[in-house]
Amino acid sequence: MAAVIKAQAVDDPLLLPFFEAQADTPMEALALDQLMGIALPVIEENLGKYHLRSLQQGYLWSEEDARNEICAIIVNRVRRRKLRPDSKPITDFRAYTAVVTHNFCHFLLSQKNTERAKLKRDLRYLFAHCPELARWKGAHTTALCGFAAWKRHPDPAEGVETEQLSQIIRHRLVALDFPIQEPGQLELRELVTSIFRAVNAPLAWKELVRHVARIQRVSRTESREISFEEWLAESQHPLDEQNILDVAVEKRELIKLIWAEINLLPRRQAQALLLGMRSEQGRSPLVLFEQMGVATVEEIAQALEITTSQLKAILTGRALKDAEIARHFHLTRQQIINLRSSARKRLERRLEKNLLGKAVGWQ
Repeated sequence: MAAVIKAQAVDDPLLLPFFEAQADTPMEALALDQLMGIALPVIEENLGKYHLRSLQQGYLWSEEDARNEICAIIVNRVRRRKLRPDSKPITDFRAYTAVVTHNFCHFLLSQKNTERAKLKRDLRYLFAHCPELARWKGAHTTALCGFAAWKRHPDPAEGVETEQLSQIIRHRLVALDFPIQEPGQLELRELVTSIFRAVNAPLAWKELVRHVARIQRVSRTESREISFEEWLAESQHPLDEQNILDVAVEKRELIKLIWAEINLLPRRQAQALLLGMRSEQGRSPLVLFEQMGVATVEEIAQALEITTSQLKAILTGRALKDAEIARHFHLTRQQIINLRSSARKRLERRLEKNLLGKAVGWQ
């Protein structure tokens, strides 16, 4: 055990509770849950930059699917690092999470127009609009699918061969004197339900896609669908952890400077500025001060003259509107606007013009 800890001393300290926990114990599961609690806000922030919802028609994955797959990639990576202390260290867990999210989104963009991607979109549409079918999360974040009545079933069928499935479906079609007796010619809904009847158990989502693709003879080579790992190996410009670390260090120093300058502002100006800031997604970026270790939640709350519980509600939700800020400080909305305008002008005189907005995406 001592050798493992020594080999992993260069890793982010956030990983140490997971590395030091005995394998397959409640302590290890708890440490992993805590790690993913740290990772999820980073994933959400970076997924938001790619606007997956607005591009849904061209995507293999929904935003939720992408989030789950990124989580699975990260879990597998930290598990592999724990088992192999001679592997590449994870020196900054948040930076690594941002790297995986960025690269996975670019991977999705590269794959969205393939023939197999169209099949996946058709299947997702079918499951979203057919009440008798359902998709759910199984053990180890594996995506499962089947009849809706099977949703409590945690384990998928394994070792199912496509040719065997085709034979069972073909015999059933003949027995029913169905007008179509070749599985590959069935409509998608009929084919999917026939597969589930033949297996009589849920399937992993990837396995269902594989079976349907083979039965319908959807070409993998012509569509050029590749795995995320293959894409990373072939990509000429994947983002690496050092890129993120360099940016993170620069960004932290900038945010530290901004926080120091804000604290020199008259109190009401600082409050109007901080509470009214919002990202492109309409959320409060105040969380950056805490995430980057520039200020604690208590220090931010004290500067704003609000309780820590009020601040935490702001950090996890949307930024406050001017009218809400005005009510809190018993001022008018126009007074809040004027205070924030004065604060910006004062900061711009002390910082490079427009540095605030360019640096952290605040409006």
